[in-house]
Amino acid sequence: MPLVEEARSQNITAVSKIADFLNARGHRPARGDKWTAAALRRPLARANEIIALRDEDRRRQEEAITLEANLKNPEWGMW
Repeated sequence: MPLVEEARSQNITAVSKIADFLNARGHRPARGDKWTAAALRRPLARANEIIALRDEDRRRQEEAITLEANLKNPEWGMW
């Protein structure tokens, strides 16, 4: 959702304002003439879930890399 990210980068965070942002740029939903807050709520919620899952996956990958590095050098961090 690059357009939503663009809106958020401009501090447009309210769902109704994001709808206005999309409408002002001529982007239309699959059904209807204009984006509404109601039409955006569910896709935005799903996008936020996907972002959270992606971030969690990245964090776990970083932890796995750190663990692997520590296992290769078991004396790392020993004083």
